[in-house]
Amino acid sequence: MITQSTDGKVTFIQVHGDYLFDDYLKVGSDTVEGLYAFLSDRLTSGRVIKGLNAIGCTAISVRNRSGGFIAGRNMDYRPCRVGVVMTSPHNGHRSVSTVDLSMFVEMDEGLSEMLEDTRLEAVPYLPMDGINDRGVFVCINAVNNGRYVEQQDPDKVTIFTTTALRLILDHAGSTEEAVELLSRYNLRSRTARHLFIADRDGDSRVVEYIDGRMRVRSMDAITNHYHTRDDVVPATENSLSRLRRVMSMMESMGPVDMDGAKDILASVRQDSDDGIHYTRWTVLYDLETLSARLHIRDGEDMAYGSGYSYSLI
Repeated sequence: MITQSTDGKVTFIQVHGDYLFDDYLKVGSDTVEGLYAFLSDRLTSGRVIKGLNAIGCTAISVRNRSGGFIAGRNMDYRPCRVGVVMTSPHNGHRSVSTVDLSMFVEMDEGLSEMLEDTRLEAVPYLPMDGINDRGVFVCINAVNNGRYVEQQDPDKVTIFTTTALRLILDHAGSTEEAVELLSRYNLRSRTARHLFIADRDGDSRVVEYIDGRMRVRSMDAITNHYHTRDDVVPATENSLSRLRRVMSMMESMGPVDMDGAKDILASVRQDSDDGIHYTRWTVLYDLETLSARLHIRDGEDMAYGSGYSYSLI
């Protein structure tokens, strides 16, 4: 069952029960078209879902003032419609994630059409970031100028990048478990991407795929270059400078609250020259209390709104 509500800026969607993800994990998808074919055949009455555009972004995990951790990210992205998806699967952890509803419905379509669209049955398959009820956070970032993600182990099912996030949200109880789960599958994407995973014990890691191999490194923040190898493609100065800035702020500020974590991410928000790929949202997750705060940037000056607060509890 799916329920929705919207204020015109953010749409909240609740998905209760089975969305056939365990069925998907049995067969996987070699291409994004394969993923969309599975969704069209099984969930969305044959309706087409649009593909992902390039993603920028900065992600962090930082200690909070109560001794736990806050994880969050900037989504540097095309114009989009933001959705918050809460899932309660029969065979997995509850989670909340952020999606781009423009993958499903054109930007100029009315919200009423979007809310009635059967494609929304597929929203659990396309998270950009999220947290589950075990306090595990995960997000997906682009690797600028990186190589395509492509693994070809014939003994493993191949899954798409956003479904790797769903795998973690549904089934991982820690960062260690998330990495182990990923190792059971091939991962494939048309563009270079990496994952950032953090848990309530402060175990935060970047997972990258280079030359067909999964590579993992402990990191407290990532931007948009390879962090497990620096000899593959040169990192852009933009990506390096954002990483240096957030790492410096995290060290100098020490433990922070939600406002402090937002300040760290807001310090590296993107206002690109092309007028398109701005930081569209900043989201923060308290990994202990399972609460979240989402800030949307909109309007001509792309200012941050007051924020939306919600919780898994």
